Amino acid sequence: MDVAHPVKAPVGAEHLPRLFDRFYRVDRAREHGDNNYGLGLAIVAAIARMHGGTGFVRSAAGTTTVGFSVFESSERNGVSLDR
Repeated sequence: MDVAHPVKAPVGAEHLPRLFDRFYRVDRAREHGDNNYGLGLAIVAAIARMHGGTGFVRSAAGTTTVGFSVFESSERNGVSLDR
């Protein structure tokens, strides 16, 4: 699953690997910065990992896309439950 958001400027490549880190913020001066704690994407990544998946982010050409992938339990265990 992923969500794409139009942006004026892409997120810098140096920030992309850290976006799922707890409390990480690209710009600490953002509006509403005091009300956000940088935990949302860390929680998404943790849940994805618990289900054998990963989180990902891409930012280019005026769009930033954040998402995650998870495996169904039958795929994760290498057993197909399809009949």
